[in-house]
Amino acid sequence: MKKKLGGEKKEEGKMKTRYVIAPIVILAVLALAAFSTPAMALGCLEDIKTGNCTDCGGFLNGTITNGSVRVLENSTGPCNQNWTITLPPGEVVVAYVHWHRWGACPNTTVTAEFWNGNGYYQSVGFPYFNYNCTAQRAWNNESRGVWWSGYSPRQGNHHYYWRVNATPGTNIFRATGCYNTPGQHCDDRWFVAVINNTTTANITHSGVWWHNYGYKRINQTPYSTWFYNATIGPVSDHNYTLWVAQSHYGGGTIDIYLNNCHLGTFSAPSGTFPFSLKQYNVPNTCIGTYGSQNATWDLSNKNYFYGYFATLAEKAVLNLPDLVVEDIMFPEVMNPGTGYTIEARIKNQGNASSGLFNVSLEVDGSPYGKVTGVGPLSAGANTTVSFTGVSLSGGCHSFTVVADCDNDVYEGAPGETNNARTEYYQVGNIIVVHNNNQLTSHPDFINRGGIYYLENKTITNCVGCGITIENTTLPVVIQNCTVHDCNYEQRNSGWNQYKAGICLRNVSNVAIGGYRNTIVNNTNAGMRVQNSTHVDIMDNYISNNTKYGIYVYPDNLVKPPYPEYVKYINITNNTVIRNQEGIDLAEAFNCTVSGNTVRDNTKYGVYVCGNYSCIYNNTIANNNVYGMNLFNASHNIIFWNDFIDNNKTNPQYPEHQAYDMWKYQSGLNPHNHWNSTVSDFVYKHDGTPDPPNDYPNVSYMGNYWDNGTCGDTNNNGICDSAYKIDGATAPNDYYSLKYSWRNTYKLMCGNVDASRDVDGGDYTKLCEHVGHGDPLDSNWAGDVDCIGGIDGGDYTKLSEYVGHGGCLHCCYCDGSCC
Repeated sequence: MKKKLGGEKKEEGKMKTRYVIAPIVILAVLALAAFSTPAMALGCLEDIKTGNCTDCGGFLNGTITNGSVRVLENSTGPCNQNWTITLPPGEVVVAYVHWHRWGACPNTTVTAEFWNGNGYYQSVGFPYFNYNCTAQRAWNNESRGVWWSGYSPRQGNHHYYWRVNATPGTNIFRATGCYNTPGQHCDDRWFVAVINNTTTANITHSGVWWHNYGYKRINQTPYSTWFYNATIGPVSDHNYTLWVAQSHYGGGTIDIYLNNCHLGTFSAPSGTFPFSLKQYNVPNTCIGTYGSQNATWDLSNKNYFYGYFATLAEKAVLNLPDLVVEDIMFPEVMNPGTGYTIEARIKNQGNASSGLFNVSLEVDGSPYGKVTGVGPLSAGANTTVSFTGVSLSGGCHSFTVVADCDNDVYEGAPGETNNARTEYYQVGNIIVVHNNNQLTSHPDFINRGGIYYLENKTITNCVGCGITIENTTLPVVIQNCTVHDCNYEQRNSGWNQYKAGICLRNVSNVAIGGYRNTIVNNTNAGMRVQNSTHVDIMDNYISNNTKYGIYVYPDNLVKPPYPEYVKYINITNNTVIRNQEGIDLAEAFNCTVSGNTVRDNTKYGVYVCGNYSCIYNNTIANNNVYGMNLFNASHNIIFWNDFIDNNKTNPQYPEHQAYDMWKYQSGLNPHNHWNSTVSDFVYKHDGTPDPPNDYPNVSYMGNYWDNGTCGDTNNNGICDSAYKIDGATAPNDYYSLKYSWRNTYKLMCGNVDASRDVDGGDYTKLCEHVGHGDPLDSNWAGDVDCIGGIDGGDYTKLSEYVGHGGCLHCCYCDGSCC
């Protein structure tokens, strides 16, 4: 069930990076949202540290007995609307409100208000410092403060914190001032409260707790662990709870660790700016006995995120059962109108045995089934329950399983809030094949002469790949299918971002296309080809996928030299538009990329991190960054491509349309060729007859660059000066084309009518020329025996070639048939 088709490319600037903070907690801030540019030196952030400064606050800790730590989030409404916060009985030791907003309020005081459960009113004003660092540092303290990113416009992100006098009962918070101004907005609110000696039903934590908050820019190279790092007090063998708050990680993946224990992973699609609060159970084995604790935010696939605070608290030991749904297990494929069995694994993660209890299933929010008399479960034990005969209509459905749905087992406050688990799953005609045996028996594949055709299907899968084929060697053709809107539902625990519309892994002899497939609107990739060989991708329309149009890669990405696991992938005559990256060859060998239209992608048109591929006859246009990026790539040949209007907004190299960079092996020449590698390339270009004396145009051939400066003094269609390619290897296209490759074509020996094919028309035209002197479009092509002049011998040789095949030998060939 639910296979994972692994790995992601890690290019320069995108290597996986760990952010380590000790002892618990502050995340830190990286660069701002898209389109932001630095306006000043990060709004005093360098002087805001947590825990080791006496005048700025940032860290609190202590102990509670039979209490509760409540960490809440509200992102449903604007900050100037009332947020009602209900706290249980007990002594509120400390409470903080945190909120995030974009943009400054020039000459305006940003205010906030708070009413506690006793009716006590508080307000605070955050003055406009005109971004004077000295004034801001003097004003920030343990009670309140603001940090900003220092980006334009309006100084970018602002993080506010305020210690409030919260009490048990109903508390209300709102932030006011400037939020209705155009360009100013509040995006999320968080609340943290530590409560001592609450009632038995509300006890969740007892022992030590920490709350650490702040704001710090972190680049790809992690900062040293200089945050608060003192002894944290008694360390018990109890479990803990960790909360972290962060934002702006769209397109990236964050793994959370505590003392090198992996607690969880979360991510979001590219182009989004999510805000979140995440909560994790921390086993006692992850708590360091030496006193200090290290929390790590491990970010990959993106170079920044924002963080605001994190909190750690020791769980109370109540000697109660605690029933949770560990997983919901689905059949690999569920078709509409067919009965299936859905299973759920129930665990008692508490410290005491449970009695009997019931487990329910809801589908799309409505009751669907119930299993009664489950258990009893001893502490640490688990059991699996089954819901049979689940028959649904096609579409993406939500499935919620609730353990102890009738509250037969008392679990205490925390145990009563974690009984439910919701996952989403597709009911519909998705395709899954794991080996040759499954392929030959699959009802959706048609065997025609030993080739297995999948055709005329419309496929979507909200939680994974629309088509999955792996571990096959038999010939497969996928044609005239529409694969759309796959993998968009990300609310499942452990959502796998490495999915696509079509997912191939460990396959050979697969053709995707022939009759056009439409592959659109998929989350992450339109098509993934993993660890495979001899795959043809042709004549497809691939558009609006959130990351890759076509992604080719091995199981494991490494630094050079690359093992040759992925090779002979042919990508021809596709339209690949409006993705993040159009075509991506990661550690792939001997591939062909030809005849494609790759345009309007938000990053690269074509990305190559591999060797010995041939890329020609493509139109690469209007991609936001480089039209083509060769990174740690060698011995690739790039010629006869049109580069048009790529990289128009790059602030460092505006309008340079290609990039070639070699790293990790200093001094090794990557040997990429930005032109053909055959010097006697005979060609013709529009509007230019054979040169004087009927010698053909003969040269290496490069690419057409619409922004290149092209003088052509000898009228051979090759620019007199080279076109500069960006990158440390300082490559050039020394034979850049004056005209589009579509107006320049290789002339074949015998092709006397310059029609690009040698056929009976050429034989007839040469016959008329020899017999009556009628002109040829290319005299060079008519001298098929290369003995000088055109006579009956050439006519006879061309006649035999057209009728029976063989070889023609025009001058300026390489000595073989040409």
